[in-house]
Amino acid sequence: MTATAALRPAEVDQLGAVGWFERSDWLEAAIFLRASGAASGHPGYSSTDVGRGAHVPQRSAVRGDERVWLEADSAPVGLQGIVLALDSLRLELNREAGLGLHRTELQLARYRAGHAHYQRHTDSLRGRAGRRVTAIYYLNDHWLPQHGGCLRLHLPSGAVDLSPRLNRLVVFLSEQVEHEVLASRANRYALTAWWSGSAVC
Repeated sequence: MTATAALRPAEVDQLGAVGWFERSDWLEAAIFLRASGAASGHPGYSSTDVGRGAHVPQRSAVRGDERVWLEADSAPVGLQGIVLALDSLRLELNREAGLGLHRTELQLARYRAGHAHYQRHTDSLRGRAGRRVTAIYYLNDHWLPQHGGCLRLHLPSGAVDLSPRLNRLVVFLSEQVEHEVLASRANRYALTAWWSGSAVC
């Protein structure tokens, strides 16, 4: 199973010009409906610390999500279609945008109902070896405006709010695009891939 449409030239251009793009209906229904159920039913969520590693103290004032780190070759069956599609996207970005992306980190995140949030941040420190591109895929069926939980991108042109509704893909340059997750009033699920590489647009 793969994405229903290939990476579009306009998306490559937008990533290079302003550092991000989004696709509102990325995958086939057979993939995203199964994945939505797999995300909400996953038993392994745990409280999230700032950074990766048990030695980093939890900072609930900064972020309120719970997470599961995944490996591509052992992801739950219901999520495997998305994992494969994300890897295809990585290869397309390498081919069409010359990004040289290689190492992948995968995280399934849950924001519980009750105003869980994540403060403004970037996913990588500029000028250091690390994450180059972030891809977030949303798994929230029947999401309503009153549920909140938007991804807010902080761009030179102003803030852009994106609702985390089912089957939306958001891709941005990890070092450049500051972003935050606004308070969520319903359980909110997302699968994120971070890709490291040797170059950016």
